[in-house]
Amino acid sequence: MSLMQTFERDLSERVFNDTTIDLELHKPGNVTSTGKVYPPQVKIKLNNFHTYHMQLMKKYGGVKFEPREKAYVGNLWVVMDLLKPKLQVPSKNIFIDKRAKKVREEWEAFIDRRPPKEEDVCYVPPLKGIPPHEDFQVTTIQNSLKKGNYGIFLKQGTGKSYIIASVLRYLFKKKEIDKVIICTPGTGLLDIKRKLIQFAGDTFNERNIAIINKHNRECLDDPRPVWIMTYSTLRLVQKHYSKGNQTFTNALRSSMHERSLAVVMDEGHNISNHTSQQGKAAQTLAEVASYRFISTGTPADKPSKYYAVLKFIHPYLVRYLSYSDWIKCVANLGTNFSQFAISDYRPEDLRYFLGDGAADWLTNLQDTDCLDLPPHYKKTVPIELEEKQRKLYDMFMNLQLSMLKANAGALMPRQVLNKFPYLLLSLDNPEILAQHDTTWYVSEEGDQDQHKLSKKLHNQLQKFNFSKDHEKIPYLKELLEEHVEGRGEKAVVWTGHPLTADALAPLLDKYNPLVIHGQTKEKGLTVDEVKDKTVQTFMNSDEHQVLIASYLVLDTALDITEATVQIYFDMPYALTNFDQSSKRLHRAGQEKPVTSYYLLFANTIDETRFQIVSQKKQLDSKALDATLPIEEWRKLFEGVVPSSLESSLEEAQDLF
Repeated sequence: MSLMQTFERDLSERVFNDTTIDLELHKPGNVTSTGKVYPPQVKIKLNNFHTYHMQLMKKYGGVKFEPREKAYVGNLWVVMDLLKPKLQVPSKNIFIDKRAKKVREEWEAFIDRRPPKEEDVCYVPPLKGIPPHEDFQVTTIQNSLKKGNYGIFLKQGTGKSYIIASVLRYLFKKKEIDKVIICTPGTGLLDIKRKLIQFAGDTFNERNIAIINKHNRECLDDPRPVWIMTYSTLRLVQKHYSKGNQTFTNALRSSMHERSLAVVMDEGHNISNHTSQQGKAAQTLAEVASYRFISTGTPADKPSKYYAVLKFIHPYLVRYLSYSDWIKCVANLGTNFSQFAISDYRPEDLRYFLGDGAADWLTNLQDTDCLDLPPHYKKTVPIELEEKQRKLYDMFMNLQLSMLKANAGALMPRQVLNKFPYLLLSLDNPEILAQHDTTWYVSEEGDQDQHKLSKKLHNQLQKFNFSKDHEKIPYLKELLEEHVEGRGEKAVVWTGHPLTADALAPLLDKYNPLVIHGQTKEKGLTVDEVKDKTVQTFMNSDEHQVLIASYLVLDTALDITEATVQIYFDMPYALTNFDQSSKRLHRAGQEKPVTSYYLLFANTIDETRFQIVSQKKQLDSKALDATLPIEEWRKLFEGVVPSSLESSLEEAQDLF
């Protein structure tokens, strides 16, 4: 079999069918006129990248890549930087296409200007940090301006809004930009407007800042230099201008008229899903912008989501690779369910992209690294689940598991985990489950025993009274009596479901609580204005001592430093919601110690959920593709994340 035939066979077996070979440059043993013997070499048109290229390079010694687009140039540099050191392939056996060299040279010559002086960028004096990060705010501002594209990955409460305001102020004053688009969650819409005026009042004011919403989504003709919009509005604007043959990108470019645009993604973890509409819209803005900045204290809750965040800063940070090609560079693919599912990550390859490869293009600091904050006391409150609620939990869990086993023939972890939200409702607020009839619990194919159990469960749910039977309420009241009545402190009570928040309010009426969640409305105000008004009222009024808030809608872009106590009546399941909400109180501007309480039903999946979000754990995807022994399920439902299901995010987080 010839070298070409062998190579074609290896490609078909190990890579992808659409990878094509252009030609064979030299066969083994070819001799030049000078008598030099060439090693075997093969020229490839690369349509896909795969880790098996390592084996191909190792086997054939010399591989020449012919990139046709920047994406393939990126592939080539991954081979050069990532694979070549592993295989110890001699440099003479790697041939670099001139287009690839040009892209690398362009990147290395990317904007790297001399950083401006502190007095030129700071309208308001910056925070002073602790050694060795005394000047962390000024340094981050200078680095952002030095690079032009930058990631501000500072922990919540370290003044990211101050940094953004100062960076934009400098760019406008130097006439380097004519317009800026700032995307933020709804909770930050008015807050970031206030911060721009507060921290750069000589540049920004009420007249030159436009709040873009659904009522003025046709905004490209708005002459004001500053546009602030939510991520939801960004999707609406993109959809509005993408009609017929026109695209949002072309419409935006046309509206700029050769002017320079800066784009800021505030709380930028909102674009970490590269397939979401807002993720795609953010990348569209990035293509048009001359300056790109992304700020967040929680860049991603799993390694795969770093792709969209890094690509927004600059596509070279992901080497111009598509997501599918990039993920092959950092993870092993293939499970029992899918050949494309992630099996596990390779830390050393993640470090190539997230560590050394991105180090100069972002600042990543914890609040404790740079600020002298007051103590933050964190206390779990284990609560024994008894009587009515224990009975409901056991019945509901047994019904759900029996249904899954009957339908699938076995208890597959992925299917069980999909039931977690329902199982948790039996702990968080069983009254929500009581609103459904019995057909909601059991499919039509369910057997007679399941229908009997479902009917019995339904009857028990109808008897459950949230105010009298929920076993967390006495603990909640006791903590509020201690801190609010006994010590005169203000408190925030966190919950996830609107019905739970509304049910708690009358039980705490002696504290005159304010309530804010995704369904809170007030005539004449938008949802975001209601959120802002509620928080400001709580902060500035002595009449309201307790704020009952949803961690799903009030987790970002707000300071609630007037409160010093927060109590999680129930927990979010997403790391970002937990991490963001927990820092609303303990942040710059807080002068008193903060105490956080986590009310947990002992020996239930309530504790399991807490372990996952508080310890930055993931349920290992490799273990989710096979059935588990009953002992492992027992651990999971009794509040323990078994080692067979556990993987940690800490390694990936520490790469930054």
